[in-house]
Amino acid sequence: MRDSASCCRGKQSPIMMNAHLRWQALPRSLRTILIYALASALFIAAMVLVDAYLVGAPLPGRARRLGESLAFVAISAVLLHRLLRQRDAELRAAMQARAQVQQLFEQVLDGASDAIYAKDLEGRYLLLNRAAQRVAAGATRDAELPASAAQLADIRAHDRQVLEQRRTVRSDETIRGADGERVFEVVKGPLLGADGEVRGVFGISRDVTEARRDAERLRLWAESFEHAGFGLAISDVPSNTFVAVNPAFAQQRGWRVDELSGRPVLSVFPPERAEQMAAMLVGLDASGHGVFESEHVRRDGSRFAVQLDITVLRDAHGRAVNRIAYAIDISARRSAEARLVQSQLQLRTFVATAPVAMAMFDRDMRYLAYSDRWLAEYGRGHAELGGLSHYALHPDLPAAWVDAHRRGLSGETLRRDADPWTQADGTRRWIRWAVVPWHDVDGGIGGIIVSTEDVTESKTSRDAIAEREARYRAAIESAADGFWMIDMDRGQLRDVNDAYVRASGYGREQLLRMTVAELEATEDLGEVAAHVARVRRDGHDSFLTRHRRRDGSTWPVEVHVGYRAEAGGYAYAFLRDISDRLALEQRIVDAGSAEQERLGREIHDSIGQQLSALGMLARSLQQRLARGGDAAEAEAAGELVRLLQRVLREARQLARGLAPLDIAAHGLGDALTLLVHSANGGGAECRADLGDELPELPPPVALHLYRMAQEALHNALRHARARHIVVALHGDGDGGVTLSVRDDGRGLGGAARGGIGLSTLAYRARAIGAQLRIDGQRGRGTVVECHWPGARQPG
Repeated sequence: MRDSASCCRGKQSPIMMNAHLRWQALPRSLRTILIYALASALFIAAMVLVDAYLVGAPLPGRARRLGESLAFVAISAVLLHRLLRQRDAELRAAMQARAQVQQLFEQVLDGASDAIYAKDLEGRYLLLNRAAQRVAAGATRDAELPASAAQLADIRAHDRQVLEQRRTVRSDETIRGADGERVFEVVKGPLLGADGEVRGVFGISRDVTEARRDAERLRLWAESFEHAGFGLAISDVPSNTFVAVNPAFAQQRGWRVDELSGRPVLSVFPPERAEQMAAMLVGLDASGHGVFESEHVRRDGSRFAVQLDITVLRDAHGRAVNRIAYAIDISARRSAEARLVQSQLQLRTFVATAPVAMAMFDRDMRYLAYSDRWLAEYGRGHAELGGLSHYALHPDLPAAWVDAHRRGLSGETLRRDADPWTQADGTRRWIRWAVVPWHDVDGGIGGIIVSTEDVTESKTSRDAIAEREARYRAAIESAADGFWMIDMDRGQLRDVNDAYVRASGYGREQLLRMTVAELEATEDLGEVAAHVARVRRDGHDSFLTRHRRRDGSTWPVEVHVGYRAEAGGYAYAFLRDISDRLALEQRIVDAGSAEQERLGREIHDSIGQQLSALGMLARSLQQRLARGGDAAEAEAAGELVRLLQRVLREARQLARGLAPLDIAAHGLGDALTLLVHSANGGGAECRADLGDELPELPPPVALHLYRMAQEALHNALRHARARHIVVALHGDGDGGVTLSVRDDGRGLGGAARGGIGLSTLAYRARAIGAQLRIDGQRGRGTVVECHWPGARQPG
């Protein structure tokens, strides 16, 4: 049929062909309307002709009905044309929308990163997007994926499984291509037709090779992050807070992992460094990486040193988003470094500031360290010697020194205290030197330390000291006074001179085995120990005592002792025999006492009598003036009488003081009682305190004790401003007595301690072999105490 129609069309005239083409060019809706109008007009004309033929209607009526019918057809054709045009426009819009959707679908398929495809039941591809085409390089529609036989078998088996189960299946497929083995995560499902029958298989395949590798790497990183022995932390740059920390980081700072997450990064730094660290982090965000040391604060407030290695991660726009920090606790390293630095500094300081010339060499005799003095004496003008060879610096070094170095490097230690050294100008010097090997950490000899010191001055000084000691020894040995060197810890004599050997009667070797207590005749062991302690405390002392000779006799000694703890614990004492001086003092005191008694008798016998006569005359004058009625003159005469009487009393008291009652006849106690009674009018309350049993005292001793009491009482009344004074005398039960005068006055000042009165007291105590103690503190009164040891009185 088509062939005959074609032949007929081939025989048409050009006019017909042109008309046909014009007809086909008309819009489909217009062609439809024209056909409709032509068919309707022919139908109406036929109906009018039939009506005229059958009914025989008049012509005008038929023409009118024909016109109305044609008008209806024309109007309906116009309306139908409009409707068809609208329908055509809608159909075109729908087709365009469908084409756009189809285009968008194809763009989505081609733009998808996943491979999307559809296959028929024979395994031929019906649909392949660009991603699928890249995966299945060489695959086309109506062809299978180019793969090995084994891979094709696995893919077909998987496709059959999907077709049989008629459900979507998720699985992994491995395809080996030119770039190696690739892993795909595949979702496959049955492809159904309009009738619900399975027409093939569709699939969505995603290349997860890199993702799987990244996931594995991420897993390894996560395990490393969790189990790392050092601190790791990830922080968010915009908020400057921790995003994640590993257990080591949290434990080092005393927190749990979950507690640190979300905390500010600056919270682990010291508060005083917050501003500095904030600025530093801003700088790191700009540079991208930094390594520095700082301090971190634990939860309990303690701090530790930390080294931070921070790397900044950026997004696609180059903005800093995260920081990864490696934090290593370097407290132990810091401590070790500090100890090492301190040790090195101490070594260098020790070597550099050593008072001797000192240098440290390695095994090749290169300088490692040296003192300032070594540089000055052996540097030969160099400002720095580190690394230089000693032999290159001193090519003219004597062979003896080279040999000493060799022996030191072999492990031998060499020392010389004083080697003579003649300088180029002929000057003779003395050198102390040492060569000592030093060892490395493995115990091997790392080199030697050489030290030299010019000891010319010290040797000269030692020689001078030895010479001076010899002179001092000669002076001490030739001195008239005795000399002791005493071991204060044991109280034993360590040295004596010839003068003391002669005075004591002992041999030198005997004395050097004796102690101070064995030679002391006045003090017992306890008193000697107390005296030694006082010398240790004060550093010196001067006192009088008595020493015992080898034959048992004693002699008075004046001791001057000095002690310095830094002098080896020894005290040095000079001892003078004062027998002659005491005898002279005794004669002076006796002469003074005799002169006092003479003056007392003169005052009593001469001046006293004359004062009595003047008093009688004055009283007679007073009576005559009174009888004559001259009251004023009588009163003046009476005042003269009273003044003469007071002067007479004082003269008699002075006479009694200068010439007291006979102490030998009445005893010292009565004399003291009378002395206290006569002193009660002097402005203070005086009281005598006498023991029940007082021994009989030798007259010289009693007189000296009386004069001492008289002097102490006079001082208390005249200078102390005392309100109460007690004069006491008590026996010690061993034939001795103790005399004391106590007052509550203002005490002794510096000037009073050096007065003549106190010196006189000391002379009198020495004269009778007594011990005198004077104790007076300012504002607390004064005590004058003298103990006479009866049985040990001087013989």
